[in-house]
Amino acid sequence: MSMTKNKNQKQIRNYPNGLWMYRKKRGLSQKQIAYLMGHKSTAHISHYERGEKLPSLTNALKLEVILGGVFVSFLFPELFSRIRHEVHARREALDRFRSPA
Repeated sequence: MSMTKNKNQKQIRNYPNGLWMYRKKRGLSQKQIAYLMGHKSTAHISHYERGEKLPSLTNALKLEVILGGVFVSFLFPELFSRIRHEVHARREALDRFRSPA
């Protein structure tokens, strides 16, 4: 395995979401993503990639479009999984509440 591949695999594990990986797969820089989103700097993109901030719904949808239709749930899989679990748990509680005893 080449040194570059090892470095890239290590970097992927350091990011809490899929933004960095999908951006790299598309051959886009943070500066290009920022421009396409209408941002003046790369700061927001960097924060999103490192998991320091979550994008607004509008910006998350912009990222989906920019990255070629990669669903927001794929860009933020851990967050999506946590939300899905919470909703399923509430659905089960609601079903128990609605079911006659």
